[in-house]
Amino acid sequence: MANVSPASSQRPVWLDDKTKSIMDRAIAREQSLSRLLMTYIVTGLIFMLLPGTFLGVWNLIKISSREAAESISPAWIQAHGHAQLFGWVGTFVLGIGFYSIPKLRKLKPFALWEGWVCWDFGPSA
Repeated sequence: MANVSPASSQRPVWLDDKTKSIMDRAIAREQSLSRLLMTYIVTGLIFMLLPGTFLGVWNLIKISSREAAESISPAWIQAHGHAQLFGWVGTFVLGIGFYSIPKLRKLKPFALWEGWVCWDFGPSA
C-alpha cells in the first residue's frame, strides 16, 4: 500500500458534517463551562483575599495589640469565619460542582443558566 496523503482540500473521512457539528457543540459547551468555572474561581479568590484575609488579619492585630482574645467582638470573628467558609470555600465547591457534575451525569442538554443564576444570587450578591 502506498502512503498517499489526502489532498489539502479534502476532509478526513472521520470529519464528516455530523461529526464536525458534534465537535463544534462539544467545544462550545466546554468553553462555556470553563468560563463559568473561572468566574467562580476568581470570585472565590476575591472572597479569600478581601473579606476573609482582611478580617482575619484585622482580628489578629486587635488581639495582639491588646494581648487578649476576649478584647474583640465575637461578631468580627464570626464575620471572618463566614467570609472564609461561605465565601471562598463555598464558591469553589459550587464552581467545581457546576463544572464537573453535568459531565459525570452526561446531562443532555445542559443549561448553563443555573450556574450563572446561582453566581448572581449566591455569596457574591
